[in-house]
Amino acid sequence: METLAFYCSSVSWGGLEMNFIRYAYWMHERGFNVVLYCVKDAYIDEKNKEYQIPVRYVAHNKKYFDYSNASKVGKQFKKDNVTAVWIRDRRDMNIMGLVKSKMKKDFKILYQQAMQIDVKKKDLFHTRRFAKIDLWISPLKFLAEQVKENTNFPAHKIHQIPLATDKVAGTKLSKEEARALLNLPQDKFILGILGRLDPLKGQHFLIKALAELEKKHQDVELLIVGDLTHNEGEDYYQLLQDEVKNLGLSSKVHFRPFMKDTEAFYKGIDLFVMASEGETFGMVTIEAMSYGLPIIGTRSAGTPEILGEGKFGKLYEVNNLEDFSMQFSSIYNAYDQATLMGENARKKALKTFSKQAVCEALEDLLVQHIKK
Repeated sequence: METLAFYCSSVSWGGLEMNFIRYAYWMHERGFNVVLYCVKDAYIDEKNKEYQIPVRYVAHNKKYFDYSNASKVGKQFKKDNVTAVWIRDRRDMNIMGLVKSKMKKDFKILYQQAMQIDVKKKDLFHTRRFAKIDLWISPLKFLAEQVKENTNFPAHKIHQIPLATDKVAGTKLSKEEARALLNLPQDKFILGILGRLDPLKGQHFLIKALAELEKKHQDVELLIVGDLTHNEGEDYYQLLQDEVKNLGLSSKVHFRPFMKDTEAFYKGIDLFVMASEGETFGMVTIEAMSYGLPIIGTRSAGTPEILGEGKFGKLYEVNNLEDFSMQFSSIYNAYDQATLMGENARKKALKTFSKQAVCEALEDLLVQHIKK
């Protein structure tokens, strides 16, 4: 039986790794003979204890010229009859290229793009590195255009297929129940931001924005959900706490830790904010869309495209308090219209970013290169 290998040597646990193991499981669900190649006891390996995908353990390979591990991986690929390999981490490109060069039996390399390519990479080194890739999947048009503009990778091998969410707004929780679970006030207008606590994610900006908003809107409060990166970021968390205290917002800013089930978060807020300075593809944005929430997002990276250039959510310039306040007021003062925009966003998410729609597009692409 032909095998679709999912290879990732990362030992981290962020959006790249979460989506990687999620797609491995989804393809496994859809009947592909999936084998997971990962580092033993890494976060991906731990998550796979839930999914139970067949696994082969690999080393945390070097980014370049790891001939020793390439030889070991190549031998295992032959045993598993690997005919296609799915990668998301750029650090795995080189070792897959080495394996492909060494193996007599060729296999296809599928790269699901996770990072922007916003600088020129048309030199010989990058051209040769990318040449080993057979299918390049860009989740957004602007990312595909970056590949075309900044690399020599053949345009006909680039396929635009978005990332997906399997979160669907159900009826398990009412807003009142969600707020009770999160210990939030029932009678306030609550903005919400969800994600890792990090300066680039914009939590500090929203705290400053709240200080301005509350001058006109006394009922506005802020919910911040997320944890620090493991063993990092303690200074930033303290900065956020100090900022809240200095601005006299202790009763209006609510910190909650990372939650595996985010339904209470989305059900409990009135407005979702994507405040990142440059989010390549905001998974939390499409999740908020799937819940039909009014959304405000930064006019940067992939967010404008996801929000239909303002059709499915309001946009503001990064770190521009005046612009943000204006977009907020347009929602707050006409919330019925904002909820209609949220409903259109929900329909867009169901059509474009749902698990079913995206998996069907990926399967159509994969069956051309590997049998189920």
